[in-house]
Amino acid sequence: VVGRRSLGSHNLNDLLKGQSEVEIEAKGNIWDFAASAILVEEGGGTYSDFDGKKSITSGNCIFSNGILHKEVLKTLNS
Repeated sequence: VVGRRSLGSHNLNDLLKGQSEVEIEAKGNIWDFAASAILVEEGGGTYSDFDGKKSITSGNCIFSNGILHKEVLKTLNS
């Protein structure tokens, strides 16, 4: 678990610096997603659960710069 959260923080950092476009978290809790959701939105990106709902309580989350968000949702749900 420690490695996953550490890696998640690194990936989110890359997203916030514009070095990646999407961060996908398949399993987590509200406390895993809350701060990330705020940071991504303040940075001009977006987030949702795998169903496209703007939720951090569904147990999964997609964070993105907003450009590929719909594409990622479409791929995950196909």
